[in-house]
Parts: sequence; structure tokens; C-alpha cells
Amino acid sequence: MKFDGIYIAPVTPVNDGGSINWAVYEQLLSFLLERGVDGFCIGGGTSEYIHFSLEERKQLFDTASAIIPRGKKLFAAIGGSSFSRVMELGAHADRLKADAVLLPMPHFFTYPQADLEEFCRQVSRSLDSPVLLYNLPFFTNPLDFETSARLLEEEDGIVGIKDSSGETERFALYVDRFAGSPEKEISLLIGQDPFAYDALNAGWHGIISGLGSLCPELLVTLFRSFSRGDHETAEHCQAMIREMNIQISALPIPWAIRFGLETRGLDCGPQAIPLSGERRKQKRDFQAWFDEWMEKNSAVWQNGS
Repeated sequence: MKFDGIYIAPVTPVNDGGSINWAVYEQLLSFLLERGVDGFCIGGGTSEYIHFSLEERKQLFDTASAIIPRGKKLFAAIGGSSFSRVMELGAHADRLKADAVLLPMPHFFTYPQADLEEFCRQVSRSLDSPVLLYNLPFFTNPLDFETSARLLEEEDGIVGIKDSSGETERFALYVDRFAGSPEKEISLLIGQDPFAYDALNAGWHGIISGLGSLCPELLVTLFRSFSRGDHETAEHCQAMIREMNIQISALPIPWAIRFGLETRGLDCGPQAIPLSGERRKQKRDFQAWFDEWMEKNSAVWQNGS
């Protein structure tokens, strides 16, 4: 089993009271599918999963499962602060027959690597779904390379990793460890958009993109161009992603993605906390910049995809 392709981690649209806006969520998933993505990763960091109840998160899985067509992949992210919460989400993903579950490390409290390793082993052994480890050190406990490599080697149910650390030296470490392994095929998926081309060029297999929730065309063009050997277009896409990342990084994650989607006709609702006057100005400035950026660069994916 190997997952390769461009998978999008969508934001979660909400109403004014903070409940999920299911109509806009379905529109967003359809918007992404129409632009040629290979599947979804539902409930990861870009989705702001910590804001939603387990029942809401299960319904996010259900809705995506009902929409996604044959041939596309569904990864269900099952992050939580405790083993029991993770297992409840994982069991639901099993029932839906998700293609894989994405397993971030627990958040809030700090645990040493030995505890994280046992956590991953127990989750994997308790679920039917293949497990993709998720290294998300900005928001959860970090997963060391040796810990993740040992899990990938020793646990049959752990079939790959999404790495969002931004530590580019890990690209070669994983490829050297697992490329051509006769025992097990491992899926290497990059989760940091500014390094998508670099990871693919190092031998990684695919991208799970949060930025792709806003401009899926750009990520699809990067991956498709790279796959057919058009490195010039792929590198151009990477440069555009880095340009956008500078703008996005000035705001909390994933505010800029949500602001940009509003300009594309998908109003994803208010942010998790109120906007100050300065933040409202930043929103207007970003949306003006994004409109200009889209107009200037749309020919890249129209010609290169």
C-alpha cells in the first residue's frame, strides 16, 4: 500500500455561533474535487479540530465519505488529547472504511518519546484502518525521527507518515531508511507546503496540503507537473507557494486561508476568537493582495495542470 498524490486538508466552515456550517462544508469539498485533488484529509490541524466535539468530527468524516467519489482517498485525522478520544474517532473511521487514519500525537500535555511510541503502537494494534503517523510539532508533541522510523519498521498497521515539522533534513533520512525496502512499502507525505517540491524531489510520494484548501489548483499543478517530469513548472509553483506563505504567516493558522476562501465565494464564517481592529485591517489587506495574486498567477495552473 502506497499513497501518492495531492490530498487537501480543508478548513471547517462555521456559523456565527461556532457550530459547523454543513452547507458551506459540502460546497468546499465539491470545490476541491472539481479542481482535481486526489482526496481529502479530514480533521487535521487546518480544520482546527480541537474546537469541535467528537460527534461533530465524526459527522465531518461522514459528510466527506458520502461526497468523495470512487478512486479518491479519504484520510480521517483522529487527533485528541487522550487515548480514549482517539480510539472513538478511529473506530468511527474503521466503520466508514476510510483509506487511512492520520494520527497526530496528543496535544496540551508533554510526553517523552517512549510514551508516544507506546501510544502509537496501541492505536495501530486496536484499529483496522491503516495508520499514517502525523508529526505536527507546532501544535502537538513532536515525534522524533528514530521513534517514527522504528514504528514504521515494526508495526504492520503503520504504513506511512505525514511530516509537518519543516525539518528538511528529514527528507533524505526517511528515503534512505525506507526506499526500496523489500519488507514494507512506506508512504512519505509532506505536510509543509513551502517544501512540497523539495520533498517530492528527494523521493517523497505525496502532499497533504492545508494551503491547498485555498488554492487547490496550485498544489495540483505542482504535483502533476512534477509527476510528468516538468520540474520547471513544479519549481515555479513552489516559488508561488512560498510567496503566499509569507502572507499567510502574518496571521494565525488558518485565518488567511479562510479569508481567501471568502474572496472565492466560500464564506467559512468567523474565526475562533474575535478580530481586533488591526486584524480586520490585515484581513482586508490580505484579501486585496490575494485577489491580485490570483489574477496574476492563474495562467500557471491553467497552462500547467
